Amino acid sequence: GDKITYTNHSAMGELREQFIVDGPKYTTVDGWKRQIECQATWEENSLIIIRKGPEGHFREERHLDEEDRLCFTLAKLSESGTPVSEWGRQFKREA
Repeated sequence: GDKITYTNHSAMGELREQFIVDGPKYTTVDGWKRQIECQATWEENSLIIIRKGPEGHFREERHLDEEDRLCFTLAKLSESGTPVSEWGRQFKREA
């Protein structure tokens, strides 16, 4: 699988997450120092990360659209895995 490292520079400090897409489940630590169980997979051209932690179950999706924008969607999942609510945004690459 593909090895990915995220580095998030936030008000809570630098958070780093390393994982292998289509690899084993992994555990990351959020900004509040809580452990989050995760699984990363590819679904066509989208990176999907399923997260389970104290706040519940979530599905993150990231992909590049036809205009080279990064599209991000976060969905809260029910216990059965179906989306309950969803939020998203797009990021445009700077020239």
